[in-house]
Amino acid sequence: MSETSKSIKQEIERLYFSKEYQDLVKYSEKFNIFKLMKIQKKELVHSNIISNLLTPQNPHGLGNLFLNEFINRIHSLNLFSGENLNLSDIISLLEEKIIIHREQDAIDIVIDFPEKKTIIAIENKIDNTERPKQISDYQDKLPQLYPKYDRYLLVFLTPDGKKPETANRKHKHTSILLASYNDILAITENVVGKVDGDIKSFLNQIIIHLKEDIVGDTEINKLCMEIYKKYPKAYQHLINNLPDLSSMETDYYRKIKDKYSGNENVIQTLSYPYRGIKTELQIWNKKWKIQNVHIKLFLDKNNYNIEIFAAIPMEYAKKYFDKLEKIFGVYPEEVRSDWSWWYFTKHGVCNVSNDDAFGEKTILQAYEKCVELYEHINEKLITFTA
Repeated sequence: MSETSKSIKQEIERLYFSKEYQDLVKYSEKFNIFKLMKIQKKELVHSNIISNLLTPQNPHGLGNLFLNEFINRIHSLNLFSGENLNLSDIISLLEEKIIIHREQDAIDIVIDFPEKKTIIAIENKIDNTERPKQISDYQDKLPQLYPKYDRYLLVFLTPDGKKPETANRKHKHTSILLASYNDILAITENVVGKVDGDIKSFLNQIIIHLKEDIVGDTEINKLCMEIYKKYPKAYQHLINNLPDLSSMETDYYRKIKDKYSGNENVIQTLSYPYRGIKTELQIWNKKWKIQNVHIKLFLDKNNYNIEIFAAIPMEYAKKYFDKLEKIFGVYPEEVRSDWSWWYFTKHGVCNVSNDDAFGEKTILQAYEKCVELYEHINEKLITFTA
């Protein structure tokens, strides 16, 4: 071993036993129910939670606390188009009677202040992109839904407060405000110190989740910087030698291809340079009585897992509803509103375990689930008779 290698090894050892590293480990061991349930980036879940907390009459015990914090936050949000509420307008909305709607004409959250003739809507985007003209359509819809109202605001909520791509900046009625999940984090932190009991525990879980999964944690960032300053060689060496998802991907897909090449199986690999999905592998067989059914395997970089399920394009799902229900006992269902495939046998998710990293154990587990699903689908679709 060279002197340089010895020096790096000694520095890694010092880093491992350092107070900074031990503090960082404590953060990684915090219980995160959102991660446990694999809903870190589910927009529907987040919209439901925000809507619930904003509704004073719900049995969370917050009353108007969360709502008032949100209203007060409106004044400090970045204005993208139109006019924001002034301070007297905001004060007038506090403690007012509200009606909250979920998915009203597809708008995630609509807060109706009937006595003040004011609408504040929230469009929540975590991972999904905007569909064509989505935000401008919502700008048109709000005055149509509430024609006798005076003020319409649409809050565009994203992890980093980015600008919408489909808004109409010259819209005469509906203003656009930009909010980030840092705003939701700040609101939650302001509220959590004023409550006790179960709701306090739940709000603390939201705070942990937002810091770990969406906006980042400044304390963790500071700890990482301290570690880098004190142990720069060890830090850089660890970064340079992180396990690569692509190595797992190559081994896993090769194993699948070796198993199913030939026998009229068709295997395709598709790349997705977005959403954290590195690659998709899909398999189907030309002998299957219902074509367009594919077994899909996603390697998910964000959540460190492999998703394995059978899916069919939406138009064929509707065409073969009854047949698929007869064969598999379930109807196809939509995976995401912006994805054209519907799944009908979500068979398994293989998480990359901490002790295995991206090694053989995870590859074998995912491979076995894939084989099990393929054999199940293959048997049903080759023997099926209408």
